[in-house]
Amino acid sequence: MEPALFLQIGGALKWVGIVLLPLFLLPLATLIAPGAVEGIAKRLIALIDRLTGYAGGAAIASALLLVFFQLVVVVLRYAFGVSFTWLNELVIYAFAAMFMLGAAAALRDDDHVRVDILRPRFGAAGR
Repeated sequence: MEPALFLQIGGALKWVGIVLLPLFLLPLATLIAPGAVEGIAKRLIALIDRLTGYAGGAAIASALLLVFFQLVVVVLRYAFGVSFTWLNELVIYAFAAMFMLGAAAALRDDDHVRVDILRPRFGAAGR
């Protein structure tokens, strides 16, 4: 890859950081003046919850696409003897999208998978 491309990516990331700086400073502002930023924080939480709901819907759509693409791959390969690499990659990308988007919704709803070996042994204070 050309060095100029990396410079362009770096420049774009710089502006993303500048635009998102108030968002990153919000926890610090909450510690300093909790009453002043309470309304902003509540609106931001509502926005993040709404976006996470959309991510859950996109994860469901990705799961449906995953099943459909895999069905097409199997039918084409075993019924017609035809295989497309790009179609196999679509299955992989649909799985990745399903996993990444579904993880956000599962984390929000506290439905994520965790290994509960030690957690039940502790009381409420230990959790």
